[in-house]
Amino acid sequence: MKYPYLLFFLSLSLLSFSQKTENDKIIIDSLLVVLNTKREDTAKVNVYQTIFEYCLLHDYEKSNLYNNKILTLSQKTQYKRGIGFYYLNLWQINEFIGKDRIEDSNKAKIIFSKVHDIRYYLMSCYANGLTNLKLHKLELAKAAVNEGLRVGLNTKFYVETGDLYTLMGQIYYRNSDLRKALIYYKKALEVFNKSSNSKEYKIGLYLYIAFVFTDMGDYKESIKYIDFSNEILETPNNNLEKASALIKLKSYEEALKVLNRNKKLDFPRTQLTDNYNASLIAEVYYNLKKYSLAIKELEVILKKENLFDVKIKAINLLANCYFKQKNLSKAKQWNDKALIMADSSKILDKARESIFCLKSEIDEARGDFRSSLLYLKKYYQLKTENNTKNTEDKIHQYQIDFQVAEKDNNIKNLQIQELKKSSQLKKQSNYLIAGALFLLVALSFVLFFLWLNKSIKRQKQIIENNNIDLITERYDNC
Repeated sequence: MKYPYLLFFLSLSLLSFSQKTENDKIIIDSLLVVLNTKREDTAKVNVYQTIFEYCLLHDYEKSNLYNNKILTLSQKTQYKRGIGFYYLNLWQINEFIGKDRIEDSNKAKIIFSKVHDIRYYLMSCYANGLTNLKLHKLELAKAAVNEGLRVGLNTKFYVETGDLYTLMGQIYYRNSDLRKALIYYKKALEVFNKSSNSKEYKIGLYLYIAFVFTDMGDYKESIKYIDFSNEILETPNNNLEKASALIKLKSYEEALKVLNRNKKLDFPRTQLTDNYNASLIAEVYYNLKKYSLAIKELEVILKKENLFDVKIKAINLLANCYFKQKNLSKAKQWNDKALIMADSSKILDKARESIFCLKSEIDEARGDFRSSLLYLKKYYQLKTENNTKNTEDKIHQYQIDFQVAEKDNNIKNLQIQELKKSSQLKKQSNYLIAGALFLLVALSFVLFFLWLNKSIKRQKQIIENNNIDLITERYDNC
């Protein structure tokens, strides 16, 4: 598994250095002019905080200096929000120099919660979650992120909320739960899409999504998301991931184009990035059976400083190239170096498999069948162990997927039951309404009938009275 948050910080810092340095200097100079017009109060603390944020990527010592000024003035003016700034800034400073300061993010989180500063509270939750992730305390990391999401979902702080979703994706990615990681990455993307200021965050996010699809073996989908990232800003790291996916798809010529373009890309990069680019070029040449060109690339890599895993893979690939050229003495020389490195340190089992397999082939070609058989046994033993482990991992993933699916089904069943209940209640209410209407109509008929009956009786009475009056009148006339 990769550790994508490290790559994210690298991409983000390179982006900031390449695009914002000159502008930031102009802004800082302007803010320093503004600073001289402010009194020793909370407004001055806020200006110091803005200067700190612009200085952080470019000048560690100055950022530390302004952070101490934030603390001094905040304590003097009893400005709690400013003290929260100080602790969150202290966490960021230590993050950039590789120190984990969980207590600083905790203090910042508590202060911003008390003063109801939602934006910086969300940032503090992110800081707390990221530190716990780096310390392999995944449950604490989840708790910090969920704490922030409960607040952030009902706000318009889309960048900060998107960051929290991204971090939750990284937590599940670290825990090898690719399905959940993808869900949270896509939620982050939905939130970022609501903001016009989230482009630089989506550069890293698209790459994280690509990592998930690469690990799932869906290399075409991985390339699609890398291209999305490159549309915003083409970076060496994006192209390295794209080339790796193309190699998996056996599109070697296309991968070579991407890697050669990457060498010429006008973008800040580290020596490690260049070495990794060269090692992939060598791998492409090897697969294209251009062994001399692969050897040339590998020899350049091995003259430079490298990480252990890059170095041992380069040595092993170099041994393979010489073996393919039937140069057994050189193949043995480099394979022996790979074996010594493999025995002296824990390396990836897949790399160890490849070293043992090549050792067996070289010894067989040299006529040393006993040694060849020994390393062939080691190779199959290691392969069996790795396959067993991979099977167990897959079973574990299937169990997780089954549990998730079971929960989804339970939720759906509950929803269906609720719909049935609401449907029954609706029917009952409809019956009651119909009954009430019927009674109302019936009552209206009864009342109308009574009124009509009474009206008829009254008419009869009037007629009778009139008749009596006529009879009386006639009688009187007689």
